Amino acid sequence: MPPILCDSSSLISLSMSCNAGAIGFLHSQSPRVRFAITPKVMGEIVERPIQIRRFEYSAIRLNQLVAEKKLAVLNPPALAKTAAQLESIANDCFTAGKMPLAILQAGELEILAAAMLSGSSAVVVDEKTTRLLCENPGALRERLSQEYEAGVGMDDALVGEFQSKTRGISFIRSCELLCIAAKKGFFSKYGKLQNEAFHSALYSLKAAGCSLTDGELREYEAIRV
Repeated sequence: MPPILCDSSSLISLSMSCNAGAIGFLHSQSPRVRFAITPKVMGEIVERPIQIRRFEYSAIRLNQLVAEKKLAVLNPPALAKTAAQLESIANDCFTAGKMPLAILQAGELEILAAAMLSGSSAVVVDEKTTRLLCENPGALRERLSQEYEAGVGMDDALVGEFQSKTRGISFIRSCELLCIAAKKGFFSKYGKLQNEAFHSALYSLKAAGCSLTDGELREYEAIRV
């Protein structure tokens, strides 16, 4: 079974909200379910933040998942080449004036490349830009236009090419991953307070960076675990 690839944004959200244990829990529930990152993501979630006191504890928790082999680091031979090919397309899709906009960073590009090379159909990512480029580029253009007064142009051919290369990849946010873990008993250790623990964890996840809307939080309130 191909691994589920995780981007920096989702793992940082889970770690900063004290929910990183959901990764190991889901793996223990079904050993066939494997989670993985790439070297660039390892740099973003562990190697750089572990040198900054404010983010060090989060980095240590994520590094422990790697050490315990609950989070694998994938580095297939064609990873750098495939990521570079995606970058040459993605970061020319939109322009502000005549300047191309670099909308995807190294970690995000590597995760998509790794998903393509491993045959993975699922990527856990909280970053909106990545998801919108693949699923709703028109909405991404509108979002970018709010940041640039001159307006933003979109190259339909390049967007189509990027979507063609990443077709078949589904995106999951950290909140959805946490919901799956909750339904499988991740919060059962809290006994009668497991529902409260789950719902409060979602609010912590939003505060940590997951793009949960207030409406979505209300929908999650209806879920009982």
